[in-house]
Amino acid sequence: MENRFEHIDETIARVLSGEANFRDKNLLQEWIALSEVNKNTFSASEKLFLQSKNVKHQIPVDTDKAWMKVKSRMNVQENDAKIISINSRPWTSFLRIAAILAIVGGLSAAVYFSLAPAKMVNDKIISSADVIVHEILPDGSSITLNKNSSLSYSSAGYGKARIIQLKGEAFFDVKHDDTKVFAIEAGELKIEDIGTSFNVNANPAAKNIVVTVKTGEVKITANGKSEINLVVGETADYNSETNVFVKSLSEDKNITAYNDKIFVFDNTELQVIVKLLNEVYSQNIVFQNDDLKKCRLTASFNNETLDSILGVIAETLQLQVNKTETEIKLNGNGCK
Repeated sequence: MENRFEHIDETIARVLSGEANFRDKNLLQEWIALSEVNKNTFSASEKLFLQSKNVKHQIPVDTDKAWMKVKSRMNVQENDAKIISINSRPWTSFLRIAAILAIVGGLSAAVYFSLAPAKMVNDKIISSADVIVHEILPDGSSITLNKNSSLSYSSAGYGKARIIQLKGEAFFDVKHDDTKVFAIEAGELKIEDIGTSFNVNANPAAKNIVVTVKTGEVKITANGKSEINLVVGETADYNSETNVFVKSLSEDKNITAYNDKIFVFDNTELQVIVKLLNEVYSQNIVFQNDDLKKCRLTASFNNETLDSILGVIAETLQLQVNKTETEIKLNGNGCK
């Protein structure tokens, strides 16, 4: 007995691409009326076609090769039975319809394959816990994770799209590649490198995300809508509750000290200095005399040891430094 719907997938392709005759249209209506599965298969095919029509830049494709690739995935052999049960294998038939649409309608193969992309899993995770972590990414870019921070990315997809999810704070020194965007996703923000090094502080517990550019330029997008660019020395403070950016010149010269151990103190209170040194060097520096906290210091240090820094502070402010197994004690008579 003749199967009138044996080539219904080709009929669907002709109807959607505007090449069907009156008989094709009637046959399609009969087939759709047979079952809910048929109706859903046609709707999915129609959606594919409409999305493909909106593609602005067509990609040249070898349609014969594309169809052969789909056939191989479907495990269809030349000697298979000629009658295909479209009701029993709706997804398989939809793949065939999609491939025929690409051939009949001249659609972009990229649209078809993008409808069912392989999900990229962020299998590479770097976390810092209570220590600062330095890592080199697969493309040669370097990152420094501040304490209690983490980032993740797909090791399989990183070669195509350098997309990283960040929680906490990290400094990025990006190896620029014009063919591959480097992007950080932090909360609602997407931060794209334009040849630069920059710091991102996206503490999940805070409502603000702060981005500071050290070299080059970055583009920041919030929720895929509002967008700003930052250049050297600029900071953007984004409030996730109000969805508002505040852009300014960076006043904190030590924001990346955890990365490079470069400190610049300009008449800075000693209690502020000690807090920062404790964070960067993972130490416990304490005051034996609280009057010392208000002492002020003007000095700069470039990747020096903690002992060297404390030696300069003690010499400048006439302090004594006493070390124990658990802490470093600062003592003195206060500021004169």
